[in-house]
Amino acid sequence: MDWTSAPVIVTCLALLVPTVVDVFLRHRYAAGGGERDEGTARRLIVSLNLNTLVLFALPSFGIASFDEPRALMSFGALLCVLGVAVRYVAIFRLGRLFTWRVAILDGHALQTAGLFRWIRHPSYAGGILAMIGAALAFGSWGALLFFVSTHVPVLLQRIRVEERVLASTFGEAWERYAAHTSRLVPFVW
Repeated sequence: MDWTSAPVIVTCLALLVPTVVDVFLRHRYAAGGGERDEGTARRLIVSLNLNTLVLFALPSFGIASFDEPRALMSFGALLCVLGVAVRYVAIFRLGRLFTWRVAILDGHALQTAGLFRWIRHPSYAGGILAMIGAALAFGSWGALLFFVSTHVPVLLQRIRVEERVLASTFGEAWERYAAHTSRLVPFVW
């Protein structure tokens, strides 16, 4: 892989910027006790770090990679940037209510505007788009397969936990909202 190509550089920057943002916001993200989390926050963090390592390691060593056309690399970089943007629009929309733990904070209100109008978990959808895009930009079918088989199941478990907590907290309002929105893919699922 050519680490100096424009799509790879754009992808690396698209992954680096949110990492820096997360470091600065880590104290805010740590709000809530995590009693209702069922350990999903820790599993997500470990999985994401492991997947990021695999994403960079496999192409570096030429393992499980493919020579892809520049157009596909560029598409991957664009998908990665779009995914990061979607994730952070959702995070900043939630503001102080966004946490790494499943928690209902004081003054917590059900979010139904913006991206939440169409999907219930836009930050997760954005994260998935970003990692799929990065794997395409890096030409790593191995990293893509590893991500889909390890991180996505952890994320789906997290969504189930989150939705149980939201349903128990917001009752009928949650049921009405969930009935007309998709979980991750607008109009599909």
